[in-house]
Amino acid sequence: MHVDGSRYAAIMSLDVDEHDRRSARRLGALTRTGLLHALWELPLGIPWPTEQLSLRDLDTLRAAGPGWVTIKCRQAERLYCPPGRVVAVMTSDRSLAGAVRRVSTHPPTVERIALWTRESHREYRNIVGTVDLAREQGIGVIIETDGESELIASPRAAVIGRPAIYRWWQAELVYRNWLTSTSPTGSVAASA
Repeated sequence: MHVDGSRYAAIMSLDVDEHDRRSARRLGALTRTGLLHALWELPLGIPWPTEQLSLRDLDTLRAAGPGWVTIKCRQAERLYCPPGRVVAVMTSDRSLAGAVRRVSTHPPTVERIALWTRESHREYRNIVGTVDLAREQGIGVIIETDGESELIASPRAAVIGRPAIYRWWQAELVYRNWLTSTSPTGSVAASA
């Protein structure tokens, strides 16, 4: 996931029903923030009077295309659900301080993990301050050397708050990246 100039590896809990719905309708990820904002104004599966929406949101919803919202009889009904929930993000670096610094730029709406990739088994020195800082910020620290991993600090649980389109948008980014890196799950029939 690439957000605000930072790259993160992300773990997402996939909503299999929503993934299946999107696959059946040939919908991919929805990363347009304007449309996500407009969809946020609608409850899921409940027809909502279009006169209760701003003109801008209504125009955005009308241009959305099939699969995200249905508009008829002066009512809009949201079909959209997020594809899942981002659970954790992680950055890796050959410098522990660099990994902690980079992952700390992500808000604590998910678990955050700094992965320090080392090339040798030499004893670590001068990392106590960085590990203490990571713990203060709720960032987990994993040290990996030659394929072996050691958990130095556990990440703090995500800050739970009112869901917002930021969470939807991040789930859509992770979903988009997952779709582009996943092999097709259906078969293709030969055309005559």
